[in-house]
Amino acid sequence: MPTTRQIIIRESIKLFQRDGYHGTPVSVILKAAKIPKGSLYHHFPGGKEEVASATLKWLTDEITNHLDSLDQSNASGDEMLSSLATFQENLLKDNKEIRGSLIAVLASECIPSSARISQELASTISQIETRLENGFKRQNVATPENSAIRSIALLEGSFLMSRIKGVSIDPSKL
Repeated sequence: MPTTRQIIIRESIKLFQRDGYHGTPVSVILKAAKIPKGSLYHHFPGGKEEVASATLKWLTDEITNHLDSLDQSNASGDEMLSSLATFQENLLKDNKEIRGSLIAVLASECIPSSARISQELASTISQIETRLENGFKRQNVATPENSAIRSIALLEGSFLMSRIKGVSIDPSKL
């Protein structure tokens, strides 16, 4: 059974992806999570900004755990990118009303207005980048750092395009 904290994070992810950070007031989070206001502030004294930071930490853990398992199996950068695209697409499939990836939504709305969320986004991207770099190094790509950065941009852009076109787009095939 999920904890109250996990419920808040799970519901907030859906709401942020569907309505955006600024379009999701705390009252809507409370209603979706079916909790009183005090419970949210007990778990997240910093309010909505702290909730958003926690959603990014959750996503970062999910993605890095996935990439770490691929890294342990000596996957190439291309294999890691393809698997990550499928992994993230599966995270998004549950809710057809979402606007896009949590990373893209929070980045477009919270940088530079929230230093906390900006730092969490930078950390998330850095951790993903480092893991993809390892895969591209195994592939003997000339500039694994650049390949990792391009891959993240391609992945985030492919989610945007998939929402626009209403079809799944695998960034490794672009």
